[in-house]
Amino acid sequence: GDAWYGDQLSQLGQILGGAHYLRILCQGRSDQRWRDYARGVIDREPNYHDQVVEAFNRGYRDQEARFPVCDRTASQTETELRAQGMRVAGGLSARHGE
Repeated sequence: GDAWYGDQLSQLGQILGGAHYLRILCQGRSDQRWRDYARGVIDREPNYHDQVVEAFNRGYRDQEARFPVCDRTASQTETELRAQGMRVAGGLSARHGE
């Protein structure tokens, strides 16, 4: 239902926020890949705008607190978040198609 869908969008937002922080930490501020993806999610689901933005910011802050510098673990964490995000997005896509 709607609660599940909103929860999944929040989870995706949090993943994207964390991945965004790690991406810019390691690749530089000009790399906006995950922020742009989050904008696309918000554009497709405007009713969940505030929820996704809040989750994105929470994910960003969580990873910022864990990783003050880019190192191998930070890069690996971004890779893991990307995989999690793909799973969540796939589930949302499958559910949305029903």
